[in-house]
Amino acid sequence: MEPTNSFEAVYPRLTDESLILIAHGSTDDYRSEAMAVARKELDRRDIPPQEREALIASASRRRTVEAQPLSLGWKIVCALLAGLPALLICAFMMSKGRNRSAWDAVSWFSIGYALRQVLFVGPFLL
Repeated sequence: MEPTNSFEAVYPRLTDESLILIAHGSTDDYRSEAMAVARKELDRRDIPPQEREALIASASRRRTVEAQPLSLGWKIVCALLAGLPALLICAFMMSKGRNRSAWDAVSWFSIGYALRQVLFVGPFLL
């Protein structure tokens, strides 16, 4: 049987954990059709209930880690040291799977850089 949409063509190649992330994800992140096809693929794989629950718990922990914001201390460091240290913090957060923290580091790097330009370069332009 030929797949009727791109989800049905791609999802059989995904890992169980990836499918769990999609099937039990937020409707803000995935289309309802994608979630339905992921659930259908998981059912087709016939994963034992205990293993499926463990995968759901793992996916939930992963989503929680990804969504953690950058702490106030790291925000201050990124703003004050707008440069290589802030970018290294961003890379470190990305390597730990903390996507939100990484983007927060970039945002605070940008704020610090803009403030530095206003405070140190601005007076010379007047």
